[in-house]
Amino acid sequence: MNKRTLSLLASSLLATSVFAIDKVAIYEAITNGKTTGEISVFATHSSNGGTTTDSGYTLGSATLNYETKSIEGFKANLGFISTQAWTTSHSNDFEGAPSAILNRANISYDTDEYTIIAGRQSIDLEWVGDAHEAVVGIIKTIPNTDIIVGYTHRQATDINDGALTDFTTIGDHGGALIDATHTYSDGTKINAFIIDAPSVFTALGTKVETKHMDYKIKGQIALTNEDAVNTDNGSVVAIDINYDLNGTKINSGIIKTGSKNGIGHLAELGDNLNPLDSGNKVYGGDGKTTDCTTLYVGAQTMIEAYEVAGMIGTTSYKDTTNNKTARESEINLSVSRGIDKNIATNLLVGNIFGDTSNENSTYIEAQIVYSF
Repeated sequence: MNKRTLSLLASSLLATSVFAIDKVAIYEAITNGKTTGEISVFATHSSNGGTTTDSGYTLGSATLNYETKSIEGFKANLGFISTQAWTTSHSNDFEGAPSAILNRANISYDTDEYTIIAGRQSIDLEWVGDAHEAVVGIIKTIPNTDIIVGYTHRQATDINDGALTDFTTIGDHGGALIDATHTYSDGTKINAFIIDAPSVFTALGTKVETKHMDYKIKGQIALTNEDAVNTDNGSVVAIDINYDLNGTKINSGIIKTGSKNGIGHLAELGDNLNPLDSGNKVYGGDGKTTDCTTLYVGAQTMIEAYEVAGMIGTTSYKDTTNNKTARESEINLSVSRGIDKNIATNLLVGNIFGDTSNENSTYIEAQIVYSF
């Protein structure tokens, strides 16, 4: 029985169980559900160096999500996101991008032992992110251990600060994943995962998080086996150290990718590792950028009602086009403030310095979000 058949079987089982519940109870669960959403306005402008033309756009977005009340462990979730570019520097910036997508459409079943979610949903793992058309199971029977088993068929980008992408099939047959995390009594976490997307890549990795006094330390390693003919495998090793200095969080770290093909397709299903806002060269794997080493340091603190953060990073890499070692550096400064419990604002300034003037840019981003 293949992975897609299993996912269809799980979805059918959920649907059959839901219809077995009393119709009155279903009606009450639907009418007593919860509606959430947000309205956002985002603007960005980039002054680029060399012969690269300047760019920018303003964008409005709206999301709306409805979740039914739980009934005997079952819940249904339905939501969409819509974006509209009001101004843009280049007419083709949003060409082909959908103006709206149905990014949430799932049924879930939750017990003390496990949770099953079938349909369109958000997945937030180290190397799986964005919106997925998937079946995911969370096993909770082992003490202090969370095991996530899933199959994702299609993936979409549902962001409020850029172009949306519609759901598209991952490779030829989608992808399967297993992610397990065990938490020890002292708070140390050990994670291991495997991702298999036939015709694209297979990846496995592990991550350790621990705390010593005021220090939080995270380390991880991941390897890919690329399925395409004559394609080198990818890898990444990363260490991050976070220190709390009287409420100011300081972190620094290093990310090192494979010498021949960067991280390969490891970020194909999404990622949460890159610490920089742009981080164009952190992962490599584009056929021209390999053997990337990124060093970074940042800080985050509260000043009155404002959250102020800064990050500096530099990536040295091998430019295979010119067969030379190159470097790109980036500076990020941001200020955020919540006006009240429903309104949040953010301002970010970024500066990128490359080896050539065409790689240089200074950009600014501003966003205001109303949530309800």
